[in-house]
Amino acid sequence: MYHLDKFHEIFVGKICEIAYNRNVIREEKRKENDMENEVSTVDSTFLQKIKPIQEKLNEMALKYYAGLTEMEAKINVINEDFKLRYQYNPIHHVESRIKSPQSILNKMIRNGYPLDAGTMEEKIHDIVGVRIVCSFLKDIPYLVSFIKMNKDIEVLEEKDYIQNPKCTGYRSYHMLTRIPVTLTTGREYVIVEIQLRTMAMNFWASLEHRLNYKFDGYVPDSVKEELISCANTVHELDEKMESLNEIIREANKD
Repeated sequence: MYHLDKFHEIFVGKICEIAYNRNVIREEKRKENDMENEVSTVDSTFLQKIKPIQEKLNEMALKYYAGLTEMEAKINVINEDFKLRYQYNPIHHVESRIKSPQSILNKMIRNGYPLDAGTMEEKIHDIVGVRIVCSFLKDIPYLVSFIKMNKDIEVLEEKDYIQNPKCTGYRSYHMLTRIPVTLTTGREYVIVEIQLRTMAMNFWASLEHRLNYKFDGYVPDSVKEELISCANTVHELDEKMESLNEIIREANKD
């Protein structure tokens, strides 16, 4: 769980530093591409463009932190309620994060969005993210239904990558939600992305992420094929483990 001091450390005063580094790296790459005579300079116009984002993130720091803690608390209540009523834990563990300023900025640049605070709020919906990792496949629809039952959580969008995996083999269940938080300035709303997956899916996704980072997004075709094969094996494992879990459940009823 994030502490507020750490959150402010991440968000406040970092954007200009990131912009500076991006421009230095960009100028170094230009020099490598037969442009040795070009003088490296920091684009002051670019820095001015992202200033409003820095200010907006500063204003919204507490709002994002509050949204994250509210969602974590509601998910924890669901899990504790399951334990109390059914003597069962559908949640193995929960991971949460708030997107770094560099990731926000990179995503806006990558998608060609204008570098202003309004666009950031309108277009970047995964600044606050919670990942619920389950032991078994059937835990996921149970949790989805309980999340939907909570009147404080508005579900904006759902994507079922378990039934309809991505071409890479990626499987997970995504929910884009909105949750209210109450601050001294009044009631605010925070968009929170929720991902639900099994432990096996999470292991595969972690490996895919590491490979993409290692190959800078250009993973060799042979490795992609292996990843897809592993994803299919992981899904078969999930189904087998689910069958074994059903046997255990039935045995416990006797």
